[in-house]
Amino acid sequence: MNSSKYFSLSDKSSVRDALVFVQENLRRVKTGDKLTNSAMVACEEMIALFVKHAPEDGSLQVKFSKSLGEYYITLRCKGDEFDPFDNYVEKTSELSRMGRDDASSAIRSILLMSYGNQLRYSNRNGVNRTQISVGKAEQSMLKNTVIALVMGLAVGLILKFLVPEKITDAVVFYALEPVKIMFMNAIKIIIGPVIFFSMVSCLSSFKSLSELGRIGAKVMVSYVLTTILAVSLAVGLSLLFKPGTEGFAADGNAAAAVDVSTDIDTSLRTTIINTVPSNLFVPFVETNTMQLLFLAVLFGIAVGMTEEYSGALKKFFDAGNTLVLTVTSIITRFIPLAVFASVALIVDQLGLDSVRSLAGYIGVHLSTVACMLIVYGLIILIFGRLNPLKFYSKFKEGMLTGLALASSTALMPTNIRICTEKLGISHKVCDFSIPLGATVNMDGTSITLVIGGLFLARAYGVDVSWSLLASVMITIVLLSLGCPGVPGAGLICLGIIVQLMGVPIEALGLLIGIYPFIDMVNTMSNITGDVAVTTVVARSEGLIDTDVYNRHD
Repeated sequence: MNSSKYFSLSDKSSVRDALVFVQENLRRVKTGDKLTNSAMVACEEMIALFVKHAPEDGSLQVKFSKSLGEYYITLRCKGDEFDPFDNYVEKTSELSRMGRDDASSAIRSILLMSYGNQLRYSNRNGVNRTQISVGKAEQSMLKNTVIALVMGLAVGLILKFLVPEKITDAVVFYALEPVKIMFMNAIKIIIGPVIFFSMVSCLSSFKSLSELGRIGAKVMVSYVLTTILAVSLAVGLSLLFKPGTEGFAADGNAAAAVDVSTDIDTSLRTTIINTVPSNLFVPFVETNTMQLLFLAVLFGIAVGMTEEYSGALKKFFDAGNTLVLTVTSIITRFIPLAVFASVALIVDQLGLDSVRSLAGYIGVHLSTVACMLIVYGLIILIFGRLNPLKFYSKFKEGMLTGLALASSTALMPTNIRICTEKLGISHKVCDFSIPLGATVNMDGTSITLVIGGLFLARAYGVDVSWSLLASVMITIVLLSLGCPGVPGAGLICLGIIVQLMGVPIEALGLLIGIYPFIDMVNTMSNITGDVAVTTVVARSEGLIDTDVYNRHD
């Protein structure tokens, strides 16, 4: 559905007529009162700015269109270039000292900024252009993801218990696995560009290195502290409940052999050295997040030091960031389909016997993750002075998607969008904090390494002394800093931990059957921690719009 109409600015009723045209189109596609009112407010503010900077005899084009399930309102009008956001964060604290006109302008900037990536402005060849996303596809995405989870569970159970094995194998091989593999490959394509462009665009907006250093230090320290909390909780609950019978796998028959290579150097020295790439393009090809972060920081700082070229370079990286986010939005339209295939595959591949024998381990693991979710809420309440229930309500989409995809890096674009559009967090913080968190913040993985390691030690009758446990805890914190945010990476790290404890590597065979399920829960914990830390840091820096955060969605 596409419709377009021109309105002469010499006609005093043009603004009202344009808004009526927008409202009629929104009602025709049944966007609902909430989305309609939100879009109308954005249109009214942008049209007012267009008219202010346009010639008196100019004309305003209003276009209503649909693409990939989303509705868009596009405004075009000749006029001088302007900044619709106009440093809205800095103005927030000055409203009480402004005159009426300046205060109205500041409030308009704050209001428009709250729309995040749903509102995009540009000026090209003397023509102002704004595209406003109505947001209906976002509502449909959450509903479809939940439906996909339920359907994937049902189909997985049907394939496992009601369908002949040959038919099940055919469905898995020709339908479910290709869908999951193609989607994850598409995500891998965009991960590198998302990290690089989002962080360069973010870092180039900082006015000084001291401001960047302050925010960076807060983010990094917060991530390390949440990891230490996760490790401590896991040790406490594991020692309290002691899942698994002592020595039940010591005869070597309880675990099937599993080939997991742990022949990698995980020392802090090597981790630091490998952060700096020897080639500009290899980090993108290999999706090495630590090296991509290094390049992004290097280029982001350099943009601000190029003086007369900094403006042009910033526009280039901003345009690149907009491009990769648009590509990402296209790919993420297929999340429900990928969720359906992933859940169906996991249910089909899990064996009920192994689930029963490991029920104690699963119970302790889930209890620890639940405690960490409560901890995140307390951190938001105590240090951010924000309502944690609002946080979980607005982040439920990210938690559900993380549960299904089991990849922190794949969730970065979704998390950034939720931070800006639903939580009101400035791009200055989330474009830096979310990619960094996907790399170094592995709270859920740390929980698995602790509980899984102690469980397997009990299974093989290996005594873990307090000194060894302390060494293991330190190693886990360091491992979490270099563990990639991709599905299955934690299993390799677990192999390192069991070897450190003196447990045979074959012990991983006890957990290999349920690891996909554990990995899903871990990812949900990891990304929740990423966004919780981002929220608290943004609050401490005054870079969060509390009106957007508290707004009922």
